[in-house]
Formats: sequence, C-alpha cells, structure tokens
Amino acid sequence: MSKIICYNCNKPRHYAKDCFKGKRKGRYHASTVEANEEPQGKRSKESNIAEQKKKQIILISTLTSSISNNKETWLVDSGASRHMTGYRSALTDLTEHKSSVEVEMGDGTSYSFRGIGSSSFRLDFGMNLKITEILYVPGIKKNLLSVSALEDKGFRVTFMEGKALLWYKDSTLESAVVIGV
Repeated sequence: MSKIICYNCNKPRHYAKDCFKGKRKGRYHASTVEANEEPQGKRSKESNIAEQKKKQIILISTLTSSISNNKETWLVDSGASRHMTGYRSALTDLTEHKSSVEVEMGDGTSYSFRGIGSSSFRLDFGMNLKITEILYVPGIKKNLLSVSALEDKGFRVTFMEGKALLWYKDSTLESAVVIGV
C-alpha cells in the first residue's frame, strides 16, 4: 500500500474510494509511486534493493465499472505505461519470456508478464491498425492500449467529444482516426 497514491487528495497508502476527504462517485483510480521512494516496514536496505531489482513497476490505472471482459475489447488507457492483454489468442508474433518482471495494478495486485506480441485491429471505418510490443500478462481481465506507448511511437492521442483520436505527430488533427468511443 505504500506505493499507492490517492487521486482524490494525493496522499499515499489509500485509494480515492477510501479517502477520508470524502467519497468520489463513479470510477476510482489509483497510481503507484516510484519503487525506490521509501523503504517498506522493517526490511533491510539490501532486501529492499534486491526486491526492486526483481520487480519492475508498470503503472496502470484501473477502473471500477462494468466493461465487458473479452479479447476483442480494448481500452484506450491514459494511465497504462505499456500496451497489455491477458488473452494469448489476441496476440500474433508472441515471443515468450520467463522473467520476474511484474505488472502492478492500481489495486495493488501483481501479475508476471509472460511474453510480448502484436495485434491488428480493424477500426470502425475500415482502417487496420497494428499495435506492437503488447505485453502478454496472464490474469489481467482487460486489454489496454497505452496512450503513452502510442505517443512514444510517434502518435498523438486526444480525447474529444466522447472519442479517442489518434494521428501522427507530424500531421494535423484533421488526419486523426477514431480509435475508441
């Protein structure tokens, strides 16, 4: 819990839904703090450093809502640091990894990632979009498209009028395609 920051009051060790400054209605978000900010409990410094080397924190914003759980539904997530899926069948060109690297969810649960692959999507207006470097994380129930990972690949992403729009950085908003509603 020491890595959790409340989106309501920006204080550590609790979620917005449990915030003492008043309950927020609707969706709740939480983020993780850098792994090396503060040693936890009575652990030795060496133990804490060894654990940090073994575990990479990947920031994910989680939602508490009723979104369908299937391999065809992808969420455009501005809180995720990487694209990821829990569905092996959603990926092509999967390269399996055996690693101690973990993905930490906003609710504090952690899952090991088991590979990296790619996937293609057919957008509503017919264009195909291929996404690479998608983490395969067995156990997660949502497919996440990371806004920051898209931006790192040379795209711009914005949320406007209830839609998620994507376009190349060297072009204009007029060339944007809708990647989510």
